[in-house]
Amino acid sequence: MGKSLSDARPEDNIIAIEHPIIGDRYIINTYILLNDPDHEYQYSLMKLVTIDQERLSFAMTTMNYNSKEGVRKAIRDSKDLNEDYYFDSYHEFTIEELHQYLENKGIHKIVRQQDGGD
Repeated sequence: MGKSLSDARPEDNIIAIEHPIIGDRYIINTYILLNDPDHEYQYSLMKLVTIDQERLSFAMTTMNYNSKEGVRKAIRDSKDLNEDYYFDSYHEFTIEELHQYLENKGIHKIVRQQDGGD
């Protein structure tokens, strides 16, 4: 019943993109993914909130971090489960765009709640 940071196998991220589940959380580089000019605090998290046939909608966190470890710590501390941790507006991406961002290092890891069976 914990969380799985898909560190072990890069193909886990590909599978998560191709088979999205509401609540998936993506550790991202905002400089690459959102063209955010802030180089110091360029790591963040986005949570999948809706899925339709062509686009996936994500809520972005209100916090950016200066390292991927800062995002991982926020996840370990369960800050990512608090709805106030996210903006109310959404960013939309296609599955193809997400694959491209994964390849270009805009997406670092995908965090998925475990269902307790694994």
